[in-house]
Amino acid sequence: MKHNIDHILDKYWEGESSVEDENILKKYYRSGEVHADHAPYKSLFSYLDAQRDIQYDERSIIDTLLNKYWEGSTTVEEEYFLKKYFSSANIDEAHKPYMELFMYFEDRSAITYPVKDVQLVSESRKVKWATIRKMVYSVAAASVLVLGAVSVMKKHATGPYPITNSNGW
Repeated sequence: MKHNIDHILDKYWEGESSVEDENILKKYYRSGEVHADHAPYKSLFSYLDAQRDIQYDERSIIDTLLNKYWEGSTTVEEEYFLKKYFSSANIDEAHKPYMELFMYFEDRSAITYPVKDVQLVSESRKVKWATIRKMVYSVAAASVLVLGAVSVMKKHATGPYPITNSNGW
């Protein structure tokens, strides 16, 4: 028996055990005749066995998830759970007012847009930004040229010896 349990435990730790294998482990650890090599795992399997009997109040879980949803702090997995809950037939009466909202989101997620149109929109935005960028560069270049020309003309007009009129101006 010990060799068989060793093999099943190896499969369990690797995540490859079947439901039948796990039932064998449950019976083995419930029996009280646990080999000394397997004793360190007894508390783990006793804990898992006890957890099986705990009943969770689904309504409070959904209420908690809805509160997180309204605050914008749900994860993708939690939103998927809410989506599945509201698309099921077992919705609590207290949650039915939210059902239409989640069904609306579900209906809207089925809408698809042609890829060609989406590409055209993004390409037109690229063209628009490229055109604006070219205009900004052109204005900047023209400004540099004008300022350079003005400063050269000023320097040339005054020259190394300023021209004065007869009055000394």
